[in-house]
Amino acid sequence: MIRGINNKRLNRFHRRMILNNYYNSKIKRGKSLYATLFDYFIITAVFFIIMFMLIYSISNRLVVSLLIASLLASFYVSLVYVRNKKMKNKKIAQINDEIAHKQLIKEISKYTNRDFILKIKEMLERYYNTIFHEGGKYIDLIGEINGEIYGVKCFRNSIDTNVSFKDLENFILELETQNVKEGIIVTSSFFSDEVREKVNYILIDFEQLKGIMKEIDQYPTREEIEDYIVSNYNYKKNNMKKVLKDKSKDRVYKFIILGIVLYVFSYFVPYKAYYKVIAFVSLGVGTGLALYNIVRYIERVQKNT
Repeated sequence: MIRGINNKRLNRFHRRMILNNYYNSKIKRGKSLYATLFDYFIITAVFFIIMFMLIYSISNRLVVSLLIASLLASFYVSLVYVRNKKMKNKKIAQINDEIAHKQLIKEISKYTNRDFILKIKEMLERYYNTIFHEGGKYIDLIGEINGEIYGVKCFRNSIDTNVSFKDLENFILELETQNVKEGIIVTSSFFSDEVREKVNYILIDFEQLKGIMKEIDQYPTREEIEDYIVSNYNYKKNNMKKVLKDKSKDRVYKFIILGIVLYVFSYFVPYKAYYKVIAFVSLGVGTGLALYNIVRYIERVQKNT
């Protein structure tokens, strides 16, 4: 039981380290968590040394100088931690929203037009607490909101394709024909300025769609986004392991032969340095794979003896 608890703690710690490193690399533009912590350590050490030297030059007391410098360094670390935590939480929220944004675009791109209409139907029914029915050729859905009949038109577009006024002409005409005075137009992209100026119906673009999803609890939660980050990390890690575990002799030979060929060609081409660099990289990869295979072979032999 204790072992199971320890494993859970280790898993939670490992998950937190993956997330912290991911967010840190995004916030610090590629810098790892460990590099950031090392920077903070160096800055704090420099701050401590400067404070110690200043206080010691004034008091000429070693112990007192060490204590006061330590207190000041601790206070400095606390201030930096609180300040960075507030900024980090804001930036993490932005990063999570960007991930959710991309996930929604990817999810919608997989829908057919009918799938998108059914998804919007479900969302609007929950948002307006009503029931929508499928409409005709140019009206996708019809429903009643607060005693008024609304016709709904859905546009499943790529995010960079705006809905134009021309796209709405048949829908508007159909509403007038059926004497439906209210309308809702939903798109997975955005509306043109002309549409916003000329149309008096409810317009729901991608950003407003996200807002509705948040209100009806269909927007990706922080935990779901973190699960996505961790699973993506594990996927990349497993792919890297597969590459490293490739024991094919042909691959080793190909890398080494390629390196030799490129090195020889480097004497006959204008970009000698470039060809030599690629040659050494190819030779290095081939040699690394060969050594890895040898080590794995020795391990298997030792296990079988």
